[in-house]
Amino acid sequence: MNETTAAPFAMTGGLVRRDGRAVLAGVDLRVEAGDVLAVLGPNGAAGPPPSPHR
Repeated sequence: MNETTAAPFAMTGGLVRRDGRAVLAGVDLRVEAGDVLAVLGPNGAAGPPPSPHR
């Protein structure tokens, strides 16, 4: 990928909180086209599927 093309997803200094507690802090992430990314929980599960909007 050249420098004039933005990555499909990029994050700098990301922070994720759960129940008021920081579970990830200072995360830098760049996902390029064709990359595969999986986010897993502490037991290896990806979590429940998102609820449908009603």
